[in-house]
Amino acid sequence: MENKLPKRWLNNLEVLDIAFQPIINIHTGKIFAVEALLRNFQEVGFASIFSLFDQVYKDNLLYSFDIKLREKALKKFIQIDDFKDIKLFYNLDNRLFEMPNFTHGNTSKILKQYGVKKNNICFEISERHEISSDCNMEKILAHYKDSKYCIAIDDFGVGHSGYKLLYDSMISLK
Repeated sequence: MENKLPKRWLNNLEVLDIAFQPIINIHTGKIFAVEALLRNFQEVGFASIFSLFDQVYKDNLLYSFDIKLREKALKKFIQIDDFKDIKLFYNLDNRLFEMPNFTHGNTSKILKQYGVKKNNICFEISERHEISSDCNMEKILAHYKDSKYCIAIDDFGVGHSGYKLLYDSMISLK
């Protein structure tokens, strides 16, 4: 995993924290999953989480930064009692697939390192940014499906792609 970050972003990662929002099964009242939420972005000089990710993207470091955040989230996730019985919902900025250093297989390595199974993680693909034509969504979704990952569309209908992303997802998951 060649995902080097400049000192500035490594320092920011030290300050940033992950909080978990529980997702409750309405039929049992038990925690089904937790969603990883990024905290302390103001402490590293950003007005919003979106502005932080926009800057990392502009710096062409989004994938490297995301990989480090995944590690941070998983390290904290395994501290939850009975973490093996729940899912971790992790938001993906769809622009990371455009990064020149994007490679397949890094998530599997991280999961193995922390003893987390693939069925314990669900990637929420953000539709805040339009999926570029450079980013072949069918290939990406097929990759995650073939790799046995759970995929969700984050805040469906709020962003750019809405039903097109759902349609593309359905086509590629057949």
